[in-house]
Amino acid sequence: MKKSKGPRIPLVAWRDGRPRYVPSATARARGEKGQDLKHPSGSWFTYEQAFEWSQEKRAALSASSHAGGAERAPAAPAGPARGTLPAAPRRPATGRSGRTLAHIVTDFTDRSPRMLGKDIVEGRKVRPALAPKTAQYYRDAASLVRRLDGGDFWARPAEAWHPETISLLLDRAEVCHGLAQARAVRAMLSQAFANEVKLRHRKNNPMRFLEERLPVLPPRVRYGSVEEIRHLVAAADLVGRPEVGDMVLQGVWTGQRQADRLSLTHAQLRDLTLAFRQAKKGGQPLEIPVARLLEKRLAATARRRQQREDALREGGTPVVVWPHVNLDEKAGRPFKSKHYQHVFREVANAAAWGLWRVPAEDGGPPALATVVPSGRPAPRHIGTLALARLPARGAVEVLPPMPSLLDLRDQDLRDTAVTWLARAGADKMEIASITGHSLKTIDQILQHYFGLHPDLAKRAIGKLEDWYMGAEG
Repeated sequence: MKKSKGPRIPLVAWRDGRPRYVPSATARARGEKGQDLKHPSGSWFTYEQAFEWSQEKRAALSASSHAGGAERAPAAPAGPARGTLPAAPRRPATGRSGRTLAHIVTDFTDRSPRMLGKDIVEGRKVRPALAPKTAQYYRDAASLVRRLDGGDFWARPAEAWHPETISLLLDRAEVCHGLAQARAVRAMLSQAFANEVKLRHRKNNPMRFLEERLPVLPPRVRYGSVEEIRHLVAAADLVGRPEVGDMVLQGVWTGQRQADRLSLTHAQLRDLTLAFRQAKKGGQPLEIPVARLLEKRLAATARRRQQREDALREGGTPVVVWPHVNLDEKAGRPFKSKHYQHVFREVANAAAWGLWRVPAEDGGPPALATVVPSGRPAPRHIGTLALARLPARGAVEVLPPMPSLLDLRDQDLRDTAVTWLARAGADKMEIASITGHSLKTIDQILQHYFGLHPDLAKRAIGKLEDWYMGAEG
C-alpha cells in the first residue's frame, strides 16, 4: 500500500490512513516484527488508540531493553461485546484532561459533521456542509501544524493553549511557511477551538482574545505576457503534458478558475460554445464562444484521447470513458486539484529553467532534460531528466530558459484573461460576461489592470486626439 502522511505517532506508520507498527532496526534485531494495529473484530485502531498503544509499546521496549529480556508487544484492545457500544479510548496523560492540540484539531477535521460533508439541521437551524475545497484548506493547515517544529505544538496539552501560546504558534508558522499559511492556520484554529467549546471541553475560544492581528495579504497582480503563455504551452507539449497546455489556454481564453476548468465536461461544449456555471459562491451561468486557437487545441486533445482508447481496446484493456474535457493523460482519469497544481508547477519550472536534448548514457536515443538549480526539487510528474549541469558535449537546446515563469501560477491565468481583454479594447461589461465577475465589483477588480500596460494609455491618447481633431472643426 502507498504510505500516506497520516498523524505522526512513534513506532506507527500510516498506510492509506491505516496504522501499522514499524519496529526500529534495533528492535527487529531482537526479533520484533511489524503488525497491523487492529482490534480482534478486524476494525482498525483510531488515532487515540494507536497513540495509546504506541505509549505502552515504547514503555515495554524500554523496560525490556533495561532488563535484557525479550520484548513483547502490548495486546490490541479487546473488541466490544456483541450488541454493546465500544468504550471511549483512554486519552494519553499529557495534561489534566489528557487532551492535546492534536485532539482539538482532529475532533474538528475528522469528526465535525460539516467537515465530513454533512448538513446540520436542528429544527429551523440549518448549516450547510463545508465545500470540499474549504474542508481541504482546513486539513492542510492542520497538517502544517502537525509538522511544525517536529510536532512540538501538536502534542502540547489543551490546558496550555492561551492567546500567548497561539501567538507563538502563528509566529512560527509565518516564519517557517509565510503569511498566507499563517492566516490559514489561524482560520483553522478558530474553527477548531469553536468546535471544542461546542463539545464543552472548554469554556471559551482563546482565538477571540488574540491582541495581534495578522496583516491582510496584498492583492496579487500578475498576468502573463503573450510570450510567457506561448513558452509555457510549448514546454507542456515538450515534456509530455499537453493537457497542462490545454488548461493554460482555457484559462487565458475563458478566464475561468482552475476548479471550473478541471470539472469541465463535454456536455458543456455545445456548438463551439463553452457553458460554465462557476462553482464559487454560486456563480452565474456563462456562455463563452470558443476562440479559434482553443478550438484547434480541443480537436487535438480529442484525437489524442481517441488514439489512447483505441490502443487500450486493442490490448484487451477495459476503457473508462470520462465525461471530463481535461484528464490526467498519464493516469487516464480526471485530475485531482493538488496533483494538477504539482504538475503545473513542474511544467512552469521546466519552462523557466529551459529544456535540452542530451545524449543517453547507454547510447540510446537522446533524452529530454532540464537543469534544476541547487536546492530546488527535481521533477516527478513530467517526462524530463533532472540534471545538476549540462554534459560537456552533445546537449541541444530545444526551449530556452524564461526565468520570469518561476512566479507564474495557474490562478494568474484568470488575471491574464482580464488584462488581455482590456488590452484588446473590451469594456467592463464585456469582460464581466467572459470572466463572470459581478457588476458590483468589476470596477474595483479592473483598477488593478487598466494601468498596467502602456497599450491602454496609447489607445486612450489616440481616442483623445481623434476627439480633439473633431472638436477643432
